[in-house]
Amino acid sequence: MLHRCIDCFSQLLQKHNLHPEEIESVTATCSPTIDAPLFTSRELNNIVDLQFGMPYVLAMMAYGVRTGVDWQDWDKLTDPKIIKFAEKVTIKGDPKFGETQLSNSRSSCSRTDLQASITGSTARLTEQELVEKFRHNAPGT
Repeated sequence: MLHRCIDCFSQLLQKHNLHPEEIESVTATCSPTIDAPLFTSRELNNIVDLQFGMPYVLAMMAYGVRTGVDWQDWDKLTDPKIIKFAEKVTIKGDPKFGETQLSNSRSSCSRTDLQASITGSTARLTEQELVEKFRHNAPGT
């Protein structure tokens, strides 16, 4: 449910070479399940709060923190710049999501209003990408 919004925001960052300082707001739209308390809470008490806290995930992405184990680093998560960026993020459930399966991310920045959308499932990882993901995430265990 969250991955497509993450992919959309990633596309915007890469395609337009966006820097977190120039992003004024981010709106991510996906399944209406996102309106559940698990996803709407902005409290950071543990790593699970990050995993389901889309504003913090998008903030980590905006600051170039590599996906995976690096997103579990409590010092990075509680960095004031991450928390400040997370405050710019709005998450919305789309009541038509069941019909369209469309997730999107819109970023307003000093340059312009940008949008990316993804319909359907996210891209599957290749075997090589899975191996790299494992190698990145496993060394600390």
